[in-house]
Amino acid sequence: RSLSNYQCCVHAYLTLNKYRDAAACAKDMVLLYPKSALAMVSLASVLRNSTQGWGEAVKAYAKALRLQPRLVMASVA
Repeated sequence: RSLSNYQCCVHAYLTLNKYRDAAACAKDMVLLYPKSALAMVSLASVLRNSTQGWGEAVKAYAKALRLQPRLVMASVA
């Protein structure tokens, strides 16, 4: 699977309120693409909707910005 396929998968699961599936997809994405800011943003999107909440999401967004400082997705989230 490509990075964009994983992004679509995460987005689709979130749209369907299937958070557990979205989390599994996002975690796989981060494992396969550990240096991808987009993977971290996808994980953060799942985390902000989970019981782990904003604290973990903020950490994931911050890591995305460290990986790619000009990433607009993470800076406006």
